[in-house]
Formats: sequence, structure tokens, C-alpha cells
Amino acid sequence: MSGILGEGYSDTLRCSSSANIEIIVDTDVALADKEKLTVNAGGLQAAASNVRSSLASGDVTVQVNAPSAATANVGALVGSERYGTIQNSAAHGSITVDGSSVAYVGGIVGKFDSGYGGMGPIWGIKSTEIKNCYSTGDVQINRVGELHRGGISGSGKPEPLKSQWGGGTMSYTLSTPPQKLGAE
Repeated sequence: MSGILGEGYSDTLRCSSSANIEIIVDTDVALADKEKLTVNAGGLQAAASNVRSSLASGDVTVQVNAPSAATANVGALVGSERYGTIQNSAAHGSITVDGSSVAYVGGIVGKFDSGYGGMGPIWGIKSTEIKNCYSTGDVQINRVGELHRGGISGSGKPEPLKSQWGGGTMSYTLSTPPQKLGAE
């Protein structure tokens, strides 16, 4: 879920959203063994391929009430970047993640999915990048088992992060220290 587009496979150019996004997952659905629920949430797009010259200025909140079965990919701009480039873009707003076995949280993008089922190279895309971007806002994390976080990217796996600009800062507050679920 996002401000303008749930999942995009082509370029997003010169778009903006000031929507506040709130996702609450309440599920009693039994998932098959080793199957996990994935929640992608971003202020502009939930999942994207390429984003250029765009802005998100709303808050993003994800609350998962089935935390042992969920992965949350949450970014103030894009939740999951699927083999592409984010450039000349910014995000201003707070992020809240409450409950998840695994969470990738970033000021611009939550998680880079550079493999995307091996399709990137087929489409001629050889790298993922973040260029000329910045983010500002606060991040609140509660009840998360395994946390991956960053001011720009939660996964830290794009190719080089190039020239983040502006006075962007992200401050993190962890109300419950991350721990492996099931650990004593």
C-alpha cells in the first residue's frame, strides 16, 4: 500500500504524495509451512522499479498483529525497490513499524530486491542505485524480531549509494530491543 501506486514495473517520474499511509494486518489465516506474509509500504509506492524526481511527505505506519509470520518492507518513499534506480527524490515523514518477525526500514527505501526472481538481468538491468536523495523524519520500531534499518536504505544492498543531499536525518527510537523471536 502506498500514496499513489501499489506496485509499479515501469518508471515513476515527477510524482508526489502527501498521503498518510496506515496498514493494520490482523490475520488468523494459517500460512503454509515456511510461507511468510510480506507487507510492502511506502509513502509514494509500495513496490517500484525506477523512481525519479519524486517526493513523499506523509507518514507511513505498519502494524502487524501476526508478527511471527510477517516481513515488513517499509520506506518513507518506497517499500521495496525491485531492481532499478531511485534518484533526485526525497521523503519527509515519520515511519512506525509495530510487530513483525523481520523488518527492513529506510528513509528512502525499505528493502532492495535486486534479484527479483532473476528478471532484472533479463530486462537488461544490472544494478540498483540510490542517487541524489534524502530523507527526514522519525522512526518508531516496536515488537520487531530482526531489524534492518538505515537512514536511506534498510537493506543496505544497493550498489553504491551516490550523493545523498540536503540536511536529511532519520532518528530511530526502539521501544523494544530487537531480538530473535523464540529466543529466551
